[in-house]
Amino acid sequence: MSDPGAARDQAREILAERRFHDHGLPDPFRDVLDRVAGWIDSFLGLFDGLGIPGGRPVVWLVLALIAAVAGFLIAGRATARRRAAAPARAAASALAREDPEALERRAREAAARGDHELALRLGFRAGVVRLHHRGRIDAEESLSTGEIARAVGAPGFDRAAARFDEVVYGRRPAAADDVEAARTAWEEALR
Repeated sequence: MSDPGAARDQAREILAERRFHDHGLPDPFRDVLDRVAGWIDSFLGLFDGLGIPGGRPVVWLVLALIAAVAGFLIAGRATARRRAAAPARAAASALAREDPEALERRAREAAARGDHELALRLGFRAGVVRLHHRGRIDAEESLSTGEIARAVGAPGFDRAAARFDEVVYGRRPAAADDVEAARTAWEEALR
């Protein structure tokens, strides 16, 4: 048989090994987790005295339902925002796919017919498409001429934008010299 004293000594040696002792590893979240657990316990304690049938499990169930409804509402709002932004993204990608040379050709045809406002509009759109293709602006349908002017920072664009705004938004009748001045201004802005 074995010696009980030797067995105790062997057990002490084994239990003295490092693997059986706390290493004092840091637990940076312990205090925070303990504090949060205390708050939750205090909060749930408020419901203990109310005599809610089922007690804390029912309170947890109600809180889970409230969280689920809140999550559903937040997700619905995010989905609605994404859906609302989809037409703008589609319009921006459509603008990016447009051919500026074809727009310029249509502008020249409109000017030849005497439709100077359409010529001005098509020329302006061709210029915006070129700015996008060159990476100077992001082709969003909702950019104002002022936003584009700040992004481009070219006096030629400022002149073209001023004529465009006067005719399109100010309802000033367009003339042939407006179309030609805008074309010259665009050439300068695109250099």
